[in-house]
Amino acid sequence: MRIINVIVTDVNEGTVLSADSFGVFEEQLSSDVVSEAENFFIDKCIEKKFGEEVDSTRDDLNERNFYREDVSEQLEDGYVLVGDVVVSFIWTDV
Repeated sequence: MRIINVIVTDVNEGTVLSADSFGVFEEQLSSDVVSEAENFFIDKCIEKKFGEEVDSTRDDLNERNFYREDVSEQLEDGYVLVGDVVVSFIWTDV
């Protein structure tokens, strides 16, 4: 079994703030799990940059959407630095 971990770490303290895992139990369903984990990773980055509440102005939504595209492109790097935290996308094997 493989596991995708989305881990948020405080850069200054070096502590783990949150860790969320997505298990790949069946290989034929792995693309669904990967897609879910990638979306969670992107949403976590947006939450860390902009906060949890979504403002309804068009400019705010456009800024979030542009950032979403940037984060999607950085996903291959396996991490994104967002202010004082790092959001990581890590594969592990059991």
